[in-house]
Amino acid sequence: MRKIYEQILKIGKPITVAVLILFALRIVTIAVMGIMPQDAYYYFYAEHLSLSYFDHPPMVGWMLWLFTSVFGKSIYVIHAADFFVTLATICMFYTVAKRVLSPSKAVNTTLLFLSTLMVSILSLNTTPDVPLLFFWTLSLFFAHRAVTSDKAIDWIVTGIMMGASFLSKYTAVFLPAGLFLFLLLRKEHRSKLLTRFLPMCFITALVASPVLIWNLEHDFASFKFQGSKRVTEMGSSGINLKNLAGLFAHQFAILLPLLCLLLAGLLYRFIKRPVRKLRTVSADTIFLLCFFLPLIGLFVVVSFFTWVKLNWMMPAYISGILCAGIYFKQKWLKYQLLPSLVISTAGLIFILLYPVPVKSDDTWWGWKQLNNALSNKMASHPGYFIFSNDSYKTTAVLNFLRDDEVYGGNILGEQALQFSITHKDAPQQLAGRNALFVDSYPQFKKEKNTDSLLYKLNQHFKEIRLVDTIVLKTTFGQTARMFLIYDCREYKP
Repeated sequence: MRKIYEQILKIGKPITVAVLILFALRIVTIAVMGIMPQDAYYYFYAEHLSLSYFDHPPMVGWMLWLFTSVFGKSIYVIHAADFFVTLATICMFYTVAKRVLSPSKAVNTTLLFLSTLMVSILSLNTTPDVPLLFFWTLSLFFAHRAVTSDKAIDWIVTGIMMGASFLSKYTAVFLPAGLFLFLLLRKEHRSKLLTRFLPMCFITALVASPVLIWNLEHDFASFKFQGSKRVTEMGSSGINLKNLAGLFAHQFAILLPLLCLLLAGLLYRFIKRPVRKLRTVSADTIFLLCFFLPLIGLFVVVSFFTWVKLNWMMPAYISGILCAGIYFKQKWLKYQLLPSLVISTAGLIFILLYPVPVKSDDTWWGWKQLNNALSNKMASHPGYFIFSNDSYKTTAVLNFLRDDEVYGGNILGEQALQFSITHKDAPQQLAGRNALFVDSYPQFKKEKNTDSLLYKLNQHFKEIRLVDTIVLKTTFGQTARMFLIYDCREYKP
């Protein structure tokens, strides 16, 4: 990190100050931002260490377990884990950049990368993408070194890093696929497909074996969830151009306009080029494109049929931004850093003041107030257990904030992601007990139809009664969160 800072100083004082302010804004945001449902859910992974989990591989849980084991359980430690792992990703990005770009372009491209809102998101919110991008960048570094040096140790470490990437997120299958494509395209490297690439794949599979073992033990539950579910969604929805427009909109937002234009120009430049002219492209550029174009192309096609989440394409941007760095000029940095500073400042102000409530459970606001209200309610309902049924969000946050166990939708016989696995015996263990059911109501201005909810509750409890409506308001007097609390008597699985 020190070498990066020294190189930034050479660019000039304004850029150095802008970068320092950007880092300061992110650190302050970490200090003031509350817990997000994703933070809590992946900490639940860390509390229940396993070879893998229902909806994701285990690395994000292992990462949080390591940090919280050393520094203790707190939202600050969880955010610090995201921040420092992402900082390590930035450092590795610079290391890769130095291999494929000139020293000055390596610094400029690293600044281009760290100024994106993508990096801000990774620094602030726990997702499997945090360790994925770290190991993805390490994989690119060692893969490039392996190809250029052809040393056995570099191929071995490449296999290990790719395996660690797969332990982070299944998107990592594009790493060996990208390397295979590069070796296939470059005549001088094709002989390595059998002598180097295949043994490397064996090492990758060996490192990734915890995920394979877990899926074998759980009837391939995770592979089915991430695979067949996505295919079913695509098959049932048909072509929807709104999804494609949404993809371009949120990618434009997380990358910022200048970088988007650079990447668009890069794509146009190489897509229009005849295949026969690819021989004139440098090996380094082809290497980077092999880890960029396939992933981008796949998700653009997928977006015609289903919603592509804003984080799905993030790994591709590691090599994509490095490629864009070839054409990036230092004088353009201000046009990337200025919007990043403005948006980061506005984001911090929004978090501090919360002037406009977010009508979603994907928020940091209101969870502590809910927990305090529930603690008061539990004082008058001894022996009760608490559960919710909104996929994972309310259950995960309450599990983080409370000492007693909070349960998910599997109490009602529904899919509750990892809670269905960890709490698989809970329905039988809780039989006959009373419960408080917490129903989050994010769209509180609309009249809620509770018929379906009450039907489900009545199937599993002898008596249901709404006992409280918790309304949380901001300092400006706006209603920001609403929760309905039901007293449910005599649970029957």
